[in-house]
Amino acid sequence: MNRRQMLKLGLSSAATSMIVPALPGLLSSASAQALVPAFGTRRSIENSVYYNGNVFSFLADSRATSGSYAMYEVTIRQGLEPPPHTHTREDEIFLILEGEATFKSGNVTDEGKPGDHIFQPRNELHSFKIKTPTLHAIIMVTPGGLEKAFQARGKPVTSLELPPVPAPPTPEQIAATFKFFADNYGVIYAPRQ
Repeated sequence: MNRRQMLKLGLSSAATSMIVPALPGLLSSASAQALVPAFGTRRSIENSVYYNGNVFSFLADSRATSGSYAMYEVTIRQGLEPPPHTHTREDEIFLILEGEATFKSGNVTDEGKPGDHIFQPRNELHSFKIKTPTLHAIIMVTPGGLEKAFQARGKPVTSLELPPVPAPPTPEQIAATFKFFADNYGVIYAPRQ
């Protein structure tokens, strides 16, 4: 994008004289077209599913972000956390809104409380244990794509409240879930002890 094109977009001459020399070639029309347009969403029945007795609301999926990330708001019950696992394709970031949990990633343990940010890198075994009745958090994965697993295996919500506690899964259901995540999303669960 040249100075004339930037002026047509409403950028001031002073702004274009600072931006254009500082970023030569960076603002080509091809790169400008690849940018994700601005958007905003909020938790709703339409973008939410029940997954394993919890509520997942998809605020941004990989389609909306050109694959760069996915973000979901979750309410997870104590005792229904996933077992220790390793993401081979994405980093996972938590922002705790309500509740408390202990997060482990490799040899690092973090206590997550409201307002805390927890980073769990790909290719490192990690887990979390909820210390309060529920954990309400924003989860972001980068790059996006993992949200499709929860969308595919979840069930439509009837409200944003937690559903009844599901029956414990059978060993066959657990094995099928582990295989689904490993084969389709590169998430490897640690052997059960």
